[in-house]
Amino acid sequence: MDKIKILIADDHSFIREGIKTMLEDAGDLEIIGEAENGREAIEKIKELSPDVVILDIAMPVMSGIEAARIIKKKFKSVNILALTIHNNDEYISRILRAGAIGYMLKNTEKNEFINAIRRVSKGKKYFSEEVSNVIFKGYLSKEQNQTSEKDRQTGKDTDTDRKSVV
Repeated sequence: MDKIKILIADDHSFIREGIKTMLEDAGDLEIIGEAENGREAIEKIKELSPDVVILDIAMPVMSGIEAARIIKKKFKSVNILALTIHNNDEYISRILRAGAIGYMLKNTEKNEFINAIRRVSKGKKYFSEEVSNVIFKGYLSKEQNQTSEKDRQTGKDTDTDRKSVV
């Protein structure tokens, strides 16, 4: 079985070392390189051809979001798993639009993290439960706003309509 080749891009060496330690027992995963920022990650991808890039969002020199845009444009076969502390709709939507197919928080458990890497390596989406909840709430909020706007445009009074149904 071929190993999943991984590049870790995070500006904190402590995080990179922790990820390497966490993944060393997973026989099908191989860390082939590290980068401290987005620009360095792009250079390492050219050199090493990883299957998956584990990408932090907030990094110096070039953010993970900008790096993801370039990676998806230049290296279409490389799949991106965002690993970050940012748990809000803005960061999630920006990195997903840039090309990431997975999003996890840095408080993720080892087994979930390993499973996420395996899924993302196959081109499948993966979001931790906390992230899925943020996405779901954002979707509901957007739907509610669109419904409210349609109701305003048509002159419909949703509060009156709801009361008459009850």
